[in-house]
Amino acid sequence: ALHMYAAMVTGPQNMPVFNDVNLTAEDKRDIISSLLFMQENESPGGFTLGSLGPVSEGLFIWIFGIGGLIAITVWITAKSN
Repeated sequence: ALHMYAAMVTGPQNMPVFNDVNLTAEDKRDIISSLLFMQENESPGGFTLGSLGPVSEGLFIWIFGIGGLIAITVWITAKSN
């Protein structure tokens, strides 16, 4: 939390400076508590898979799902010959 507050006040690299004119100290505390809350809570659904969200989960299912169907189809075709 201290590092986040220091980053808001100093504005490292390309980050803008959020002094007390832009954000009050209470607003800064609220932002920091919100960020800490999001870091501590788990992903609300599914596997995290790199924390990329549902896109990575869908891609994982498509690749392995279709790959599995192709493998089963090839196995059934080879067995029937």
